[in-house]
Amino acid sequence: MSKSAGNLLSRREVSLGALAAGVALWTGAASAAPLTLRGEVVYRERMALPRGARVEVQLVDMSLADAPARVLATAQVGKFTGSPIPFTLRIDSRKLRRGRRYALQARISDNRGKLMFINDTVHAWKSGDAGPFTIQVVRAGGTGKPGTGKPRAPAEPWGRWVAEDILGGGVAERVQSVLDIRPDGHVSGHGGCNGMSGAVRVKGKRIVFGRMASTMMACPSPQMNQERRFHEALRLVRGFRVEEEPRKLLLLDGSNRVVMRLAAG
Repeated sequence: MSKSAGNLLSRREVSLGALAAGVALWTGAASAAPLTLRGEVVYRERMALPRGARVEVQLVDMSLADAPARVLATAQVGKFTGSPIPFTLRIDSRKLRRGRRYALQARISDNRGKLMFINDTVHAWKSGDAGPFTIQVVRAGGTGKPGTGKPRAPAEPWGRWVAEDILGGGVAERVQSVLDIRPDGHVSGHGGCNGMSGAVRVKGKRIVFGRMASTMMACPSPQMNQERRFHEALRLVRGFRVEEEPRKLLLLDGSNRVVMRLAAG
């Protein structure tokens, strides 16, 4: 090979290398671009919030069953006239990981930092979804019957319950996930494909499900996916609330967010 040809080849290699590096840098910059979420926080009460009240919206990672949700992004809104309250939340996409489970949460506090409203339902978020979102919040420490000022007497979770919503993602059509909770501490049911049984501890408004024994059948994807989410939600449960008319069982995580809603069945 001649010297001139070698020099030409070297220059081509350098040029191609520089081009590849530029593409890599551009791709990395694009993948790290911030993601902006937009939506609104709403409350049903017809009331004006006190001067200086603040709204906080967060994106959290709820993937770890036995640990507090990890906050990935926070937005605070300090100027608004009432419900609905618009928000913009910016996320560093480099913090997101494939296969993790994310959710949006919101709270409203007064000018002294006392909690007034909070969401009590999991608002699942899928990576890349920019909204718009609506996050409904309820009064913190709300009472049972309106106007009485007396908290509703806690009802017990005993009985047969059929899941209506799991981790904010609803349930599959014609797929039932069932819990049968007994006062003797035994729980049985059906995840969607396999039968299961195990132990449950109930004390006051706290409830914790133990490890479940399950059959090992294989079923179509909709059933298996719902069963996986069903067991994942049970591992998160730390509390419960029973609602009447119609009768519902709400299973709550350690932050009092609803991870599963079930109807008496």
